[in-house]
Amino acid sequence: MQKENFGDKLQILRKLIGLSQKEFSELLNIPQPSLSGYENGRTSPTMEVLIRIAEKCNVSLDWLCGLSSCLSSISTAGDFAAFCYNIAELNEVDVNFEVFDRVDIETEDSKNYAKITFLWNRKGYPSNTTFCSIIRSVEEHYSELKTYLLSKERYDIEKERTVEYYSRLPLTKKHFPELTYDEIIKRRRESLENSIAIASSLFDKEETRIIIGAVQGMNIRHFTRQFFLDKLYFLQNITEDKDRKTFIKYLYEKMERLSDREWRVFTLRIPYDYPYSGAYVDDDFLPDI
Repeated sequence: MQKENFGDKLQILRKLIGLSQKEFSELLNIPQPSLSGYENGRTSPTMEVLIRIAEKCNVSLDWLCGLSSCLSSISTAGDFAAFCYNIAELNEVDVNFEVFDRVDIETEDSKNYAKITFLWNRKGYPSNTTFCSIIRSVEEHYSELKTYLLSKERYDIEKERTVEYYSRLPLTKKHFPELTYDEIIKRRRESLENSIAIASSLFDKEETRIIIGAVQGMNIRHFTRQFFLDKLYFLQNITEDKDRKTFIKYLYEKMERLSDREWRVFTLRIPYDYPYSGAYVDDDFLPDI
């Protein structure tokens, strides 16, 4: 396949950002005829302009100059943050970010972690399977490089081939319209109701009965995971019945394993599913879930 020259790369970049030549030239603070000349290959930019393009558009100079097939690079923690936000905002992909940071003293069997998960076959998200295939390729190639089954030269060839192949598959960004305050509240409630329905199987009736005993008449903004865990730990210690003590311990461990999103959903559903508990939600406190 013929490699793109600088003009081709500049056009690709401008179209990815979604700007006209006029808008792009204003972003780069260069005359539009100069930009047209770069894209058509009639003229070449100065080093100052190249650096400005790389900085303004968050792309690597190596990619712009044809030395790398990677559009951008990760050279700072900020680059990684931008990567995470970009992944989260894709239309074609459903991604789950999970953070577990509730271990005070880490051991070999119990550690804090953060992970990004893509389900292989996710209905309505056609690129999930593609992302999983990419991760498999990266894992195979990098593992073979670390164990010297692949030379660095061969690894770079496989890397470029993989990137080039998947570069043919476009991705688009989610659009979040500007909403009025009332529209935001309405959508939050709809999201809450939907999540409550999904979360109905987190705890059975007996488990929930024990948990809501700790929230009589409380405001939901006080429902922290640690609050519940402390309550269960207290119940476990004062309970004399051996079977009940074992059950509460099991419930404690189950609550610890919930993802942050599952936890928020569970606490938000208590006032709706168990109104007799007296727990309530402030009208102005409807957290995004």
